[in-house]
This record gives sequence, structure tokens and C-alpha cells, in this order.
Amino acid sequence: MKAVATVLILSLLTLGACASLQVFPTDFNGRAAAGYASIAVSHDMAATLLDGRVIGSKDSANIDKQLEVAREGIDIAKTLTGSIAEDRLALALASLDAAKVYLCGKQPTNPNCIKR
Repeated sequence: MKAVATVLILSLLTLGACASLQVFPTDFNGRAAAGYASIAVSHDMAATLLDGRVIGSKDSANIDKQLEVAREGIDIAKTLTGSIAEDRLALALASLDAAKVYLCGKQPTNPNCIKR
């Protein structure tokens, strides 16, 4: 169990470093992992915006639902193969991007929103 946690932490750190350098994975598994990491960051950002009263509880609930749909889409894509898997992953990541655009519009100075 410790080994799995260590690998997950190292993976998230690597993805974070890649994102800060504007280097993104191009293979299916890398994009799926980056999607999962981005969902976690977006959940945290939504919670922070809710706590700071930048967004209301309805907006936060809608973002949480959209992020859950994106996570489920990634989960489904990982069970598929070929172009169908690629298309499903692209759809899930597009849903995630829409949520991130909304969140970044509310707090454009957040480090996760700043384009380097």
C-alpha cells in the first residue's frame, strides 16, 4: 500500500512539474493521469472559491458534478480501446477544461490558471 501511495505522489508531482513547464503528456495513459490530477486541483480550487465566497453553493455543486462527469468519462475511456477510447478521453477532458475555464474566470490569478 505504501508503494502505491509513493508512486501516486511521485506521479502527481511529476505531472505538476510538467504542467508548470507547459509540457503535457501525449500518450493515452499520461493524458488520463493528467486529467485525474487536474480534477483534484479543480475540486480544491472550487472549495477555496466557495470558502472565500467567490462562488455560491449552487455553482460549487455544479462544478463538482461536472468534475465527477469528467472523472467518470476518464474511467470509462480507460476500459475502451482504440479510437473509441481516444474519443471518450477527449470528451472527458473537454468537460474538465470547461470547468477549469469557469473556475479560472473567477480567480484568474490562481497559479493553476496562469499561463506561463
